[in-house]
Amino acid sequence: MDMGIKVHKIINKYIQRKKGSSSGFSIRGLAAKLHLSPSFLSRVLNGQKPLPYTLLVRLKPLIDIEDEVFLILKDSYNITTTNKKIRSPKEVQTSMQNWDLIEKKGYSILRQWFYLPILEFTTLKSYDGSLKSIADGLEISGTSVEIAVRELMTLGLMREENGFYYKTDKKVRWSSSKSMREIRLFHHQMMAKAQQELSEKTTESDFEKRLITGITLTASPEKIAEAKRKLAEALHDIANDLIEDNGTQVYHLAAQLFPLSK
Repeated sequence: MDMGIKVHKIINKYIQRKKGSSSGFSIRGLAAKLHLSPSFLSRVLNGQKPLPYTLLVRLKPLIDIEDEVFLILKDSYNITTTNKKIRSPKEVQTSMQNWDLIEKKGYSILRQWFYLPILEFTTLKSYDGSLKSIADGLEISGTSVEIAVRELMTLGLMREENGFYYKTDKKVRWSSSKSMREIRLFHHQMMAKAQQELSEKTTESDFEKRLITGITLTASPEKIAEAKRKLAEALHDIANDLIEDNGTQVYHLAAQLFPLSK
């Protein structure tokens, strides 16, 4: 598990994304919606004053914090239910500290499943720095790779050195509290890739390379938010354990939780 990070630093990630995606968004305007003075809100966001839990609750819909991240932040507060006493937040134990939230305009690269794999492909031991190597390795056209690399460079996620292309050190997180077409399409395409694995790659060696499993169960809706939080954290923890600079293959790690009944 990563070292902790202060709650206000995570909140600032969401505020910076909101500034980049919403014209006219400002701390002064946010303070007005919260019925707070801009100076007080600025001190909270700078870490000069503790961020009250009641303010966190009010901030959630205004800066688009998704449920699972909100629950992670909530866990940092020592909330005593008997007398409803809420102390100042502790550091949040989360992998989010090393990631930036990408602005909404950056969601366009999720429209094609191979944009993110291209980034990871450039870290493989076998990668020779060429676009052809990416096209051959991911089995996509050279034109598609060229278009993708141009967009990834615009977002600061790839760099070019003497005609060779590499992933930068910038880490991003695609996150939204609302249903977004680009994110839905990306997951749809990745599920199609999983179906392809099941239907076309059936040898024992193919089976050893993957894990596609699931559990069907009964649960109450009020438990789902906490389950989503645990799943999201688990995925990021597993990813942090797996990531290496010179891996040998690109993988996609995913989880699904959805209702089968009305």
